[in-house]
Amino acid sequence: METPKEWICNIIFIIDASESMKGAKIGTVNSTIEELVPELMDISECNTDVSIYVNVLKIGSSVRWLFKEMCCAETFRWHDIHASGSRNTGMALDELNRKLSSDGFFDGSKKYLKPIVFLLTDGTSEDDYKEPMKVLRNNPYFNRAIRVGVAIGADADRDLLIQFTDCEDRVVTVHTPDMLKKWIYFEEFEEPDLQDSIP
Repeated sequence: METPKEWICNIIFIIDASESMKGAKIGTVNSTIEELVPELMDISECNTDVSIYVNVLKIGSSVRWLFKEMCCAETFRWHDIHASGSRNTGMALDELNRKLSSDGFFDGSKKYLKPIVFLLTDGTSEDDYKEPMKVLRNNPYFNRAIRVGVAIGADADRDLLIQFTDCEDRVVTVHTPDMLKKWIYFEEFEEPDLQDSIP
């Protein structure tokens, strides 16, 4: 029986799959994530101390996790997503806030490294994102995360991405898996205290 690894690193991709992403844009995202998956598997398999878990939150007229729970990198399989509908980024931020918690994707009995969260989008939110962003920025799991904003095309809302990452240097454009892979690194995660909890 395989001995469980000591640490877990959760990686979350929040992907804009609205109407404007149709065609080459969503094609680039699909091929990039598909090519990144074997890299994640290799990192997880070769690391004796860390298990990587992955999930994807799809943004459209509604938002949907591709998996009910975080999925182990070794068993994670990418299936192309299709673009349609509006871009409700605020709804996605609300959902992310809900899952970045001990009642969501973090089990208090396990040891975690800093989560890694990518937001990929080609435009601005079509619903209100400012209040959800404000709430999310008070989430201790979010504050401790490694956050990367990925601008798809020239019309991406860089201000939104900068608010998400809290750092302009973490807003990038992506054309290859290597541009995402460089942001996948492990840092120790300090479990939030009760004082840090959102009321």
